[in-house]
Amino acid sequence: MNEFKDKVVVISGAGAGMAAEQAKHFLEEGAYVIGLDVNGAGLKEVREKNIQYSDHFLSYEVDISKKDQIETAITEATKNLKHIDVLVNTAGVFDKYTPMMDIDEKLWDLILNVNVKGMFMLSQAVLPYMLDQNKGVIINIASAAGVRGSGGGVAYTASKHGVLGLTKRMSFELGPKGIRVLAVGPGRISTQMNEGTANLIDERLPAQRNGKVSEIADVILFLASEKADYIHGGALMVDGGWTIL
Repeated sequence: MNEFKDKVVVISGAGAGMAAEQAKHFLEEGAYVIGLDVNGAGLKEVREKNIQYSDHFLSYEVDISKKDQIETAITEATKNLKHIDVLVNTAGVFDKYTPMMDIDEKLWDLILNVNVKGMFMLSQAVLPYMLDQNKGVIINIASAAGVRGSGGGVAYTASKHGVLGLTKRMSFELGPKGIRVLAVGPGRISTQMNEGTANLIDERLPAQRNGKVSEIADVILFLASEKADYIHGGALMVDGGWTIL
């Protein structure tokens, strides 16, 4: 997909897991990647693993629940990279299946602020660049928990349902302006986030295995490409069939 050569891709949560793999894929395709993560050490590790593309990888330690940190990073990154073509909103936190009566306000706010509010604010920060060129792609990472009630605790489930609603509204507003917005809903993918349950496999699952971060990255690359130009507002579940159970 040479179409990504010299394109500018912003990826949140790029210091680990699915987002780190997304960064690797885009770098391999010749894109410039602006990686954001609260974990500075993780960003450094991603840079070292992709050292041959280091001149194409800009990393910023950012808490995406903080608007000022987002705006500072995007302003700094675009001093030399004057445009933004793709945003992948991957950053997210999990509530470890915390039940309704056990979750406290602090954890609730953390989950919603990162998983929904942060996604909204980062999208706001990059949109002027996309609107200026009448073109862009925003991919929001939702979850299979966004369409079912058993994929996480109450806060995580609510947040991922919120991501799908946000995606639909963004697509409705921005599609006519040349910006495609869509969502991807991973199932159980082997990452650090679900380390405690990574080896658990529902015997009813059609795929009979958990997913790989590379499989999510492959889907992201396709959806960001011109080949997916007619896909607007939808949510593609990449979950091994989990949502049909």
